[in-house]
Amino acid sequence: MDTRDQFRSLAAQRGFTAEEIEGWLREARVHTELSSGPPEGAIPGPGIVAGRVGGLPRLPVGSEWPRGCAPYYETPLTSGGRLIREAADRAWPIPFFCSVDCAALPSETDLPFPAGGTLLFFVEQDYLDPIGRVVYVPEGVETVEQSPPEPEPEPEPEDDEDMVILPEQDLYAFVTYSWPPWLLSSPEDGTDLEPEEKAFHARVPRAGEISGVAAEIWREPPFGWTTVKLGSHHYAPQGYPEHKIAEEQIREEYRAASREDALQDEEAIRELARERGEQLALAKEWVTLGVFEIPDNESFYASFLIHRDDLAACRFDDVRFFVEH
Repeated sequence: MDTRDQFRSLAAQRGFTAEEIEGWLREARVHTELSSGPPEGAIPGPGIVAGRVGGLPRLPVGSEWPRGCAPYYETPLTSGGRLIREAADRAWPIPFFCSVDCAALPSETDLPFPAGGTLLFFVEQDYLDPIGRVVYVPEGVETVEQSPPEPEPEPEPEDDEDMVILPEQDLYAFVTYSWPPWLLSSPEDGTDLEPEEKAFHARVPRAGEISGVAAEIWREPPFGWTTVKLGSHHYAPQGYPEHKIAEEQIREEYRAASREDALQDEEAIRELARERGEQLALAKEWVTLGVFEIPDNESFYASFLIHRDDLAACRFDDVRFFVEH
C-alpha cells in the first residue's frame, strides 16, 4: 500500500466520501522530495540515497561541462563615478549543484520521471544574471567525474574567482504532497474566489478538513535541511513561472503580428493571460523538474520547469529556469 492508498483509507475512516477523496487527490500533487535530513513525523520511506548535493558531477565521456554567458559586472565611469552594468560575452562554466538518481526515486508519484539515469543540475547564482542548466545522463552511458574547466576567455583579475564547489551531502527520498497555489483560498476566507476555485469547492466542500487528514500522512522536512523538490506544485511569492510562460506566449504572438505597441503594455499582457485562463492551463502542463534553495544563500530560490510531454519522452532540451532572490 503506497501513501496515496494510506490516505484514501484514513480519509474514508474519517467519513469522507470517495468523490471527495478523489476530487482532492486530483488537485494535490504527490511528489518526491530529497532531503539531507529526515522529514519530521513522516511515514518512513525507502530510506535510500537518491541524490547528492555538491562535489563534482559525472558527465558522459567526451561531453563538455555546461557553460553560459558570464554574469553582469559593474564598471565605474570616469564621468560622475556612476556604476553601470555591462554584459560580458564569455562562456563561463556554470557551477554544479546536485545530482538525482532517477532509478532510486519512489514510483508512486504523479509525474513520469525517467526510470533510470541521472539528472544533473547546474546553477549560477549571480544576482543580476542567474543561469541554470540541467543535463540528463541516460542509464548505461559511460561517465567520468569532471572538474570545472577554465572560463573562456580568461577573466579580468577583478572577476577571477574560483568556482565554489559545495561540500557533498547525500539526499534521501521521501514522498509528500503539495497543494496548487490557485486553490489556497477558501469560501471561509471571505475573499473573492476565481471560477476554478469556486468549482473545486463545490465539488469538494470539505477540502480543508481533508487536508488535515493528508497532513497525518505526508509531512514537510524540518527547517534547515537542504531539500530538493521534484514534481511539486510551485510556490513563488514574486510571481509564478507558469504565468511568465503564458505571458511570453502572448508576446510571441504580438511579435509575429508586428504589434510593437502592444509589447510595451506589460499590465495588459498579464491581464490577457489571466482572462484566457492560460496561466492555469500552463500550471497543469508545466511541472517542476527541480526546486531548491542554495545552501548558505537562502534568498536564492531556483526553479527548473519542464512540460509534461517532454518529461515523459525524456526530452530535456526545453527546460525553463527561473529564480527568486
